[in-house]
Amino acid sequence: MTNREADDLSHLQIQQLLLDSENISEFLNLFTLNLARSISTGEDEVYCSVTLLRPKRTTPMASSNVLLERLDELQFHHGDGPCLTAARENVVVYVPDTRTDTRWPEYGKAAAEMGIYSILGVPMELESGAAAGLDVYATRPRAFDTEAVRLIQQEVSAVPALSASL
Repeated sequence: MTNREADDLSHLQIQQLLLDSENISEFLNLFTLNLARSISTGEDEVYCSVTLLRPKRTTPMASSNVLLERLDELQFHHGDGPCLTAARENVVVYVPDTRTDTRWPEYGKAAAEMGIYSILGVPMELESGAAAGLDVYATRPRAFDTEAVRLIQQEVSAVPALSASL
């Protein structure tokens, strides 16, 4: 997943998504759909979801595919996983192969059974100071190289400043 600079969402495109959205949920749904489309290739299908961490409850906010709800719910049930760790610890979390990663064995097994073999958790900071995480799921192992991670982080970094205007 490299050489996507022409395909990645521009800040202007993200701003247009924001302007076209009525609220943060709608914006994040459009953002995940467009981000997943922009980083998917013919041989690699990519899906995205966003989770919001609140003091009393963790909430799924957006998803580019309904199949991801099961994986998100599994993270919530266990209180941990790539997205939750990324959001809580403000670090990028990379699972190169869900079949061999030992950090979340039940989660990795469920992901692999669904055809998800690589996951990238990226922290998102919303303007309100709330913590959120973006999970990027790929259908092949070791799907995210350094350039792909950089591009995804670049897209995510545009969200806080733009979401302040909602």
